[in-house]
Amino acid sequence: AELAESNRRCLIGCNSWAWAFLVKSAGAALVLPQPMSFAPFDALRLQQWFSELAAQEAGGQVVFRQAGSGADVLQKKDDGQLDSNYLVQLASRSRGIPWVAWHQWRQSLRTSLDTNESSPSATENDSHTLWITDEEDKSLPLELPLPLHDQESGLLMLHALLMHGSLSAAELDAVLPYPIGTGVIAALLRAGFIQKHGDLLAPQAGAYPAMHSTLKAAGFPLGKV
Repeated sequence: AELAESNRRCLIGCNSWAWAFLVKSAGAALVLPQPMSFAPFDALRLQQWFSELAAQEAGGQVVFRQAGSGADVLQKKDDGQLDSNYLVQLASRSRGIPWVAWHQWRQSLRTSLDTNESSPSATENDSHTLWITDEEDKSLPLELPLPLHDQESGLLMLHALLMHGSLSAAELDAVLPYPIGTGVIAALLRAGFIQKHGDLLAPQAGAYPAMHSTLKAAGFPLGKV
């Protein structure tokens, strides 16, 4: 209401989950102009970012090869496109969100391959090669690992953490309509949906696609990506 009455120019910043919530709960889109956000990372942008990180970490000496095919996932063709489609798939799975893509990238790296994953181009004991497995994380359940009567509590908690980034248990109680029991927190920690740093709870990056799908199915206001 104060923004609607004010003539002062200002810049308001929030993440896309908070914006979607404010649109639904407070009619923010009626008062504020169309929001602007950073473009999601596509395959070529991920390639540039990961190449820069590799150069900083290892002086550009490491080659990242796809398990099975042996393709260099950061290599470009003469036309500027990528040799491998791995980063295209990664951009899609992570919904173009950098911190999610980086986490999934790190989780996929291996210094060596199992026998059944070996590629014809594999080089044994090659200290300059890191292998990338293609498998998605199958350890996360597709649905919340909670009894039916606790499902709403779990959904509200995940939604709050995606909006705020990280919260303590006391802060969760302050922003949610009712207190969340420690059993719900323990179950989501055990299932890998959230993580804990000291007293703060935060979304688990690798679980972002599962959380997005779960909240979408439950009808929650979603972030843009």
